[in-house]
Amino acid sequence: MVTRAMEDYLEAIYWLSKEKGSAKISEISQLMNVRLPSVSEMMKRLKAKGLVEYKPYGKIILTQKGLEIAKKVAACHELLANFFISLGVDERIAIEDACKVEHDLHPDTLKKLRSFIKFVTERSIFAEFSSYVSEKEADQ
Repeated sequence: MVTRAMEDYLEAIYWLSKEKGSAKISEISQLMNVRLPSVSEMMKRLKAKGLVEYKPYGKIILTQKGLEIAKKVAACHELLANFFISLGVDERIAIEDACKVEHDLHPDTLKKLRSFIKFVTERSIFAEFSSYVSEKEADQ
């Protein structure tokens, strides 16, 4: 079983790898705002599950299995964050909230949400909603 924490680490490795080709313990620590020993311990756990290739003091690379999980989590995170931003939520808050929610949604829910976003985007409903929110906030 892959835990929420493991998914968060896999996602961090994924983003760092996209940017730099691989990840390092110190980079993960900084990105996730966790202590170095915590990252090292999690890398051992992820390696034991076959999700990363890792040697102490070396580069960390996602295995195919780890990459598949990381891509799913990252795609979900992006979908949710963009949806929240489209609703007018501050970007920083949207990203934080997406991280909280991304682990718990059923794949069918994500599929419907993706379809809903496409539907309202194609029909400019988000633009109408944004205007509506601006008017209501101005009245308060």
